[in-house]
Amino acid sequence: RPRVVDLIAPLHVRRGSAVPFLSSVVDLGPGLTVGSGVPSVEFEFGDGSKATVKVGSDNSVRTKHRYLSPGRKRVRVTAVDRAGNKRTARAHITIR
Repeated sequence: RPRVVDLIAPLHVRRGSAVPFLSSVVDLGPGLTVGSGVPSVEFEFGDGSKATVKVGSDNSVRTKHRYLSPGRKRVRVTAVDRAGNKRTARAHITIR
């Protein structure tokens, strides 16, 4: 099953700025063996926007997003491995 190890996002940002997001994904099979692999993840930025981002060779995922309206947003990153197993991590961010 894939494991979204973390989702790192700033707590507060200014509207219109490019907000960096960082995540890492590990796919473990039975008995902690290497799983089928996670080729990409999907970010949902909480404002209706989504992005599919390729997982790097170091299992990291980096992206940026620009928020145009203020408010509290719920960001999700979802990993699906090649076997169809799915895992999601969440974070909240406030746009000022």
